[in-house]
Amino acid sequence: MAIFAIPDTICAGDDISKDVSSAMADQTEWRIDGSPSGPPPFENLAAGDHLIEMVAIVGECRDSSTQSVNVTQPPAITAFSVSPLEGCAILGVVLSASGTGDNLSFEWFLDDSLVSTSSTPDTLFLGQGFTDTTYTIGLQIGYGCGGEDLSEIVTVFPQPIANFGTDSLVYCSGEAVRFMDASLGNPDTLKWDFGR
Repeated sequence: MAIFAIPDTICAGDDISKDVSSAMADQTEWRIDGSPSGPPPFENLAAGDHLIEMVAIVGECRDSSTQSVNVTQPPAITAFSVSPLEGCAILGVVLSASGTGDNLSFEWFLDDSLVSTSSTPDTLFLGQGFTDTTYTIGLQIGYGCGGEDLSEIVTVFPQPIANFGTDSLVYCSGEAVRFMDASLGNPDTLKWDFGR
């Protein structure tokens, strides 16, 4: 009696010989999609569905068993985009990715936080900080047999918020008042206007 077991789905390039089990036979013959083949590992199967047949031979007696297997091909990443890579807060960042392959999944991360599972998520808005802030936008593309990690760094420049103060709250008449910049957001230049 021919009995063997293989997984229903394998990854392209996998050696399935460790997964093949069969009943005791003096000799076995193997066929893939009806064509004679050597024994497993079958690691060069093309992506898609295949019929694997084993013929067990004991003396003059023969029996065969057939199982189907789906070979999953690694994805081809055709596009990965994070745009723009820098700008002023509040910065709208457009994310997109595409690929070809079986059972693709997309997971977008802002630093370590999952923000979307779509290949083209909604625009991601990066907020105001006190200084230039960098974020890592990551994408994990999975396909059941592994995956690929991609990332880009986005820099957000804060909008300046003008503010100033003095070195004292109390001054005597005629005493010089010293003004100090207390602006937020790392402004490149300051323009003072004392109304004169």
